[in-house]
Amino acid sequence: MKLKKITCALFFMVTFPVVAADKSILTLPTTAVTGNPLGVGSDQMVVPISILNGRELSLKRENTLAETLNSIPGVSNSSFGSSIGRPMIRGMDSDRIKILQNGVNNLDASNLSFDHGVSIDPLIIEQIELIRGPSALLYGNGVSGGVINAVDHRIPKEALSGITGRAESRYESVNRGKSNAAVIDLGTSSFVIHIDAYNRNTENLSIPDYAVSKYLGVNDVSHGKGTLLNSSSNTYGGAIGASIIFDNGYAGLSFSNHNSNYGSPKEDTVRLDMESNRLDFSSEVKELPSFFNRIKVRMSNTDYQHSEIDSGVIQTTFKNTGTEGSFELGHKELFGLNGLVGFAFDNSQFKSIGNESFAPNAQTISQSVYMLETYKFNQHKISFALRRAEHQIDSIQNKDFSTNNASIGDEYVLNDVWAVKTNINHLERAPSYYELFADGVHAATGQYIVGSTSIKNEISNGIDFNIKRKDNKNTTSVSAYYNYFNSYIGLFNSGNIRNVNGINWDEAIFKSVKASFKGIELESKQFISDNLSATFRSEYVIAKNEDTGSYLPRIAPLKIGVGSTYQKERYSLNINLLHAFAQNKLSANELKTDAYTNLSLLGTYQLPIKYNVELFTKANNLLNEDIRDATSYIKDIAPQGGRSIMFGLRGDF
Repeated sequence: MKLKKITCALFFMVTFPVVAADKSILTLPTTAVTGNPLGVGSDQMVVPISILNGRELSLKRENTLAETLNSIPGVSNSSFGSSIGRPMIRGMDSDRIKILQNGVNNLDASNLSFDHGVSIDPLIIEQIELIRGPSALLYGNGVSGGVINAVDHRIPKEALSGITGRAESRYESVNRGKSNAAVIDLGTSSFVIHIDAYNRNTENLSIPDYAVSKYLGVNDVSHGKGTLLNSSSNTYGGAIGASIIFDNGYAGLSFSNHNSNYGSPKEDTVRLDMESNRLDFSSEVKELPSFFNRIKVRMSNTDYQHSEIDSGVIQTTFKNTGTEGSFELGHKELFGLNGLVGFAFDNSQFKSIGNESFAPNAQTISQSVYMLETYKFNQHKISFALRRAEHQIDSIQNKDFSTNNASIGDEYVLNDVWAVKTNINHLERAPSYYELFADGVHAATGQYIVGSTSIKNEISNGIDFNIKRKDNKNTTSVSAYYNYFNSYIGLFNSGNIRNVNGINWDEAIFKSVKASFKGIELESKQFISDNLSATFRSEYVIAKNEDTGSYLPRIAPLKIGVGSTYQKERYSLNINLLHAFAQNKLSANELKTDAYTNLSLLGTYQLPIKYNVELFTKANNLLNEDIRDATSYIKDIAPQGGRSIMFGLRGDF
């Protein structure tokens, strides 16, 4: 209740400032590509990158990080209900995706199981960066899917004299969801303070018909009809941060808290209660009078835990505490090379207590050295990265691994309009503690999970090709990629049954197989006139187990989307149509996913007042279709929401 009052107070402070603003269309500040350590814009980067920020991000914010990114080709939502979701990139998930907060790993348990949520709320995020290629090596080993960096500005990096901020409030009909968020920065030039607060409450999700799909059961009401049972959630949090700003850099601290209590649609009596406390330090100094002219330090300490509660009784508690940091030195140009060297470390302790402690207690220590360099000649820009890491896992057994990662990319600028980017990589990922040592029942997935201590490094080689056309505001981008895994670590059903306390469970074992991922992505935005624009997107990925020739599970089907936006003075109207084809390329024991069409509308209106305030409304699934994501582990018992309308108000100054 106290946090709600703070949020409301901040909201009114931000929405109705004393400072007047006269803007025809509400815009929010944008920032540089923080995921790029060389300090250039996204168009100048050799690696494929997608960015959401400013007004575009504000209009695309959803309940989870994965839903917010769902509009980017190649990104899917591995949902476990309406409040739980982790991004998948090009068919890859788990530890192949690195989720960062301000460039530092987000230590939660979302990679351990599909029913564990990501402890980042989109309401306070100012920018989201999706990075592939050489720069991804700077943030982890074996990130074959890519890196998602959520930037929240909780540690201010620029001088400020006065006060700035933003706030928004929204209501959504499909789950009677109420959301509020407020962000304030205030400073005296060299000293800046950041404060934010947010809360979201949702009831059970409204769905078009039966929760259980026709492929799993006909007229089965076990998980609801018209309503998805046990899908409500309550989320709240906030942060305070401060920085000292000097002529050539900054140094700052922040403390943040995130809490979420949500139901698991797979188990109608189970709720998960999550809390994450995080302390961050960040500093950067530029223009030093030496060969190494830039220093950047980032450190984070996280204390995370969540409890799985069945009928009001705590059954299992998962804890993850750890410290992670990096130290980077950027250097002056040397023989045409510009770049950096760095050192990174992380030390995390995982503990589980209770009936579903399928993963044992473990400590993981990793240390890495890495480098990134770029070289320009003629119309080419070459970028290459190397990373060497040592990993130590102390659990039931002690395991040591070494990994070597390398990537090289080339951007060839044909002219002012056309550019071609090619990236080749060799990636190695050490197996995680749960892939090695898991041994127990996991009720959320209905499996008895078994690790394998004989697993070696996951090794892949890949190529990414991108061609982009940019003519003024008109852009078109086409990407094609291929990744081959000599040893892909996956969880596969063994065909055996494990009986535990009289209950039969399907046995699933972590093992290495040969696998391939290949696909294509297309994205285009064209301005028909000053007021009217059209968009087109398409994506397709095929993922196969090369040992058996069968398809890998939970892969998104072919998707095609078209949209149009009309904007004039204070008004804007957007219409989007996304068609997902049926997914018939199935793994063993996987059920077909039907095609669907999602029609959505978005309208905005800037109030004719001196303050910078905007009304917006969104309508989703206007056709009220039974939408099920092939990437969701529980798609056959938990569809997306039915027809919904959302109303919101936001302001900034």
